[in-house]
Amino acid sequence: MAEEAWNEARLIPTSGISGAEEQERRATSALLAVMSAVPDFSRAMLKPLGVPAGKLETYIEVPFDLNDKRVYPDGLIRVSRGQKVWTALVEVKTGKNELATEQLEAYLDVAKEHGFDALLTISNEIPPTPTQHPTKVDKRKLRKVAIHHWSWSLLLSTAVVQKEHRGVSDPEQAWILGELIRYLEHPKSGAMEFEDMALLNGYRSDRQSHPAPSAPATRAGRTWSPGSTLSCGTPACASGDAWAPTSPTCTAGVSSPTPRCGPRLFSRR
Repeated sequence: MAEEAWNEARLIPTSGISGAEEQERRATSALLAVMSAVPDFSRAMLKPLGVPAGKLETYIEVPFDLNDKRVYPDGLIRVSRGQKVWTALVEVKTGKNELATEQLEAYLDVAKEHGFDALLTISNEIPPTPTQHPTKVDKRKLRKVAIHHWSWSLLLSTAVVQKEHRGVSDPEQAWILGELIRYLEHPKSGAMEFEDMALLNGYRSDRQSHPAPSAPATRAGRTWSPGSTLSCGTPACASGDAWAPTSPTCTAGVSSPTPRCGPRLFSRR
């Protein structure tokens, strides 16, 4: 048999995914495991949420009791540094499955009861602006617990940028991150929609000849933004400025931290 027909061994295989439940379980486990193994990637994702650098622990399907029922959030992330501990529950959806208000509010209650800091959701849903969540929840439940959202395209674009442009300090960690990228790009993972996959491939091609555009240009409903290396809704602008998400210009004099551009490759306008 010719070697071309051989299947290369993979760290995160796509074979055997039989349905949405298995798809979500495998995507959650793969993502959280790689975040634990590749600090450069996990910091790129967690730092914008205000999470301190520290020892990262990740778990999947952690059981909790809530109102005489047992619930199983898809995952849990814990970062500890000295006496400080940041903990977030994780809820994951793949493909066209959408986050459910009732489920998220239950997990917010669990987080509050256990003194956790946040609920982190992951799906293919992209909110109108980076500060909004794609699913409406009772705001009273957010008084003690924050809610954050990552789209799969955000995670994939961050991983690509970290590996191919910012770099990963350890070669073995770079390979592990590459395996996550390969997995998320596969149709069976449920982590990418066809439109976003086409945009990512287009971005990689454009990067070879155009490191960064000097003026905004719209493509497929997205915007290439000046001063950034990626297409995004909230890119970094000139030093000391911040991007206005609904405006194609930089707004000076804003005291809040400048939103990072890179990971928001596929933010929809």
